[in-house]
Amino acid sequence: MTESLIVGIDPGRYGHGVVVLRPDGEEALRERVANEAAAIEVLVDRVVELAGGPGRALWVIEADGGDGAVLIGELLARDELVATLTPTEVAVRRKGRRQIHKSDLIDAELCARIGREEQATLRRLVAVPEAVAEVRVLARYQEGLIRDRTRLINRLRFLLSQYWPEFLAARAFAALDGDAVTALLAELPTPSAVRSKTPLELARFLAAQRYRRRPLERAEQILAAAQVGTRPQEAVYGRLVAEVAHELRALKLRIEALDVEIRDRFLLQPEAPIILSLPGMSHRTGPRFLAEVGALARFGSPDALAAYAGLTPTLWQSGRSSGTHFLSRRCNLHLRQACWSAALGSLKTPASRRFYDRKRSEGKSHASRITRPSSPSPAPSSGCSGRCSGPARCSAPSGLWKPLDKDGHPCRWSGVGAAG
Repeated sequence: MTESLIVGIDPGRYGHGVVVLRPDGEEALRERVANEAAAIEVLVDRVVELAGGPGRALWVIEADGGDGAVLIGELLARDELVATLTPTEVAVRRKGRRQIHKSDLIDAELCARIGREEQATLRRLVAVPEAVAEVRVLARYQEGLIRDRTRLINRLRFLLSQYWPEFLAARAFAALDGDAVTALLAELPTPSAVRSKTPLELARFLAAQRYRRRPLERAEQILAAAQVGTRPQEAVYGRLVAEVAHELRALKLRIEALDVEIRDRFLLQPEAPIILSLPGMSHRTGPRFLAEVGALARFGSPDALAAYAGLTPTLWQSGRSSGTHFLSRRCNLHLRQACWSAALGSLKTPASRRFYDRKRSEGKSHASRITRPSSPSPAPSSGCSGRCSGPARCSAPSGLWKPLDKDGHPCRWSGVGAAG
C-alpha cells in the first residue's frame, strides 16, 4: 500500500522538527513540536486526519540515541508505520544536496524526501518486547558509564603526571582502575604518605585488596618511586587524586552491578541461547546484539541486517582505481561495536583462529579479516541451512555471523564475521 503522507521528523531533547509531504512532493505541514506527550498526541491526530485515517502515513524519523523515545512509543502504540534513519544517512543526503545550512526542520524535510524516494528500502520499526527495550536502555546507560570511567582514568593519569610521574614510570600496575591501585591512591595519594609505610605494610595493604600478583614486589616498586623530595602543591594534588580514585572505585562497582543485571535480564529472553551459540558472543556482547537488533522482523533479508550493523563493504571506484572497499558508516554504531567485539572473541575458537591465520598468511590485514564481507546467500532468514552443527543449528539468526563447520569452512548462511 502506498502511503498517502510521508512525515519526516528530526527529534530533539526539547522539541521535534516535523515536515509532512504528500506523494507528489507537495508540503502539507511544517512546524516544531514540543517533546511532550500532549503536543505529540495532537501532532499524531492532525497527521492521521490529513492522511485520511490511521496507518496511512509513513513516519520517517532520524533516530539513533534516546531522543524521540516518547514519540516513537506513541506511534507504535497506535500501529503507525515507522521507519528510522541514522544521522549519517541524513548528513550524506544533506551533503549531496549541497545544503550548507542545518536545522531541525531542514533535517526533517530530508527525512521526508528520503522516505518518499526510498520507501522500499527503509528499515521499518516494529515494537519489541518491553524486556528487550529495557536491556537496550541499561546497555546504553552502561556505555555512558564506561566512557565516564575512561575520562576519570585519563584525569587520574594527568594529575599523577603533574606531581608524581615516578609512579607512572614504575609501571607497578597494568591499569589505573584496578581495585588495588585505586585503594592505594585513595589511602596514600602522595609520595610522603607512601614513604611512611614499610614494604611489608604495603604488601599487606595490597593483599587486603585481593591483589595476588607478587604484592611484596609491587610494594618495593611503589616505595622506590616514592623516594623523591617534597613536590610543590603536593597536598592539593594528593587530595584531588584521592577524590578521583574514590570516584573511580564507585563507578567501577556501578558498572559491575549493571553487568550482572543486564546479563540476568538477557538470559531470560528466548533468543539468548541462540545468540550465545554464535561464535564470539558472550554475556556482555550478546545483550547488546539483541538490544540493538530488537526484532529480526525489521529486516527483509540477512544482508539488510549486516548492512544495518555496518559490516557490508562499500565500493569506491574511480578511473583505474577499483575494487577498494571500506566499511560503511551508515549503520548502528552500537551494533557494529558489539559485532566487532564478538568477532575478536571468536578468535579463541580453533576453527576461527585457523581461518584468521590462513588469511593473515595470505597478506590480508587484521581489520579486513575481523570484518570480512561474505558473498550473498539465498539462505532463509529464519535459520541456518542445515550444515551448522551444535546449538547454532536451529533458528540461528541468519545474516550476520557465519559459524564454521568441523573442517573450518563457513556454513551456508549469509553474514559477516571473523569466523567466516
